[in-house]
Amino acid sequence: MRVCAFAGVSLHPFDGDDFETLLRKAEVSARTAKEDGHNSVTLFHAEFLAGSDRRLVLGNGLHEAITREQFAVHYQPQLDLRSGALVGAEALLRWNHHSIGPVSPGEFIPIAESNGLIVNHG
Repeated sequence: MRVCAFAGVSLHPFDGDDFETLLRKAEVSARTAKEDGHNSVTLFHAEFLAGSDRRLVLGNGLHEAITREQFAVHYQPQLDLRSGALVGAEALLRWNHHSIGPVSPGEFIPIAESNGLIVNHG
């Protein structure tokens, strides 16, 4: 078994004057550290909040996206390069958020996984 550690750091007074603010910013930094890779420490930066707020909006929006019919499946053909023959198709899920607009799968799939909306049954 492999154990990894992630830490987020916020500093008083630069990142806030009260415990709740400092804790929230340290948690945002810890999430960023986790996304960056194994065994990392990340110091809080103001631009993390924009990303964190977007992740929160998208995470909450995923629950509504199906009922609002915001997902669409697009098919990408797969061709044999030698013969040019169609050998299959790849189904690609796209999300058109009602207020943000198009959201890339590279952005919403990790959020869906971390929120437990996509699970591996294999």
